[in-house]
Parts: sequence; structure tokens; C-alpha cells
Amino acid sequence: MGNWQAKSKTEAHALDRNVLSPFNSRKLLKLLLSTKRKDRVSHFNRLYDLMIYELSGKDNEIMKIPINPSRKKTIIGLMKYFKIYNLSKYIKVKIRKL
Repeated sequence: MGNWQAKSKTEAHALDRNVLSPFNSRKLLKLLLSTKRKDRVSHFNRLYDLMIYELSGKDNEIMKIPINPSRKKTIIGLMKYFKIYNLSKYIKVKIRKL
């Protein structure tokens, strides 16, 4: 995590605040790795969506806000909707090996 995280934890402890870092949480890492492979893709991670929903107090309005919108994410979303994303990844891998 780097030096900045250690400094911020030290500053928070000086203010009597408990800081939990997800990168040092064995329980969180086990939970993330125990999810199904299809639910932990980088562009559409259902576990992250569930965590945001729970932390927002189960507010449905939060879920309507796009997270990191980009043209690439839109294209990947459409490819997944038409079920051609895995085929395109397979073709890209085969082209790289040639």
C-alpha cells in the first residue's frame, strides 16, 4: 500500500479513530476470492455493487448513478448483453499468439 497508508493510519490512531484497510483484511480477501468467477469481472463486479448498496443504506438512487462511465465500459456491456464478449476475448488471445 505504500508509505502514505501507514502515515494515514498513524494519524487516525492519534485521533482515536479505528481505520480498517481492505487490502490488509484476510476476511475480505477470502470473501472476494470465494465469489464465482463471472461475478468478479473487472468491468461489472456484482460484489462491489452489493457493497455499495449495503453501505449506502440500501438506497436505490445510488445504484442508478453510473460508476466510472466510459466508452469502453459501454461497449463491453453491449457485448456482454449480446453474449459475444467471451468470443471476442478468445479471438484477441489467439491473434496475440500468432
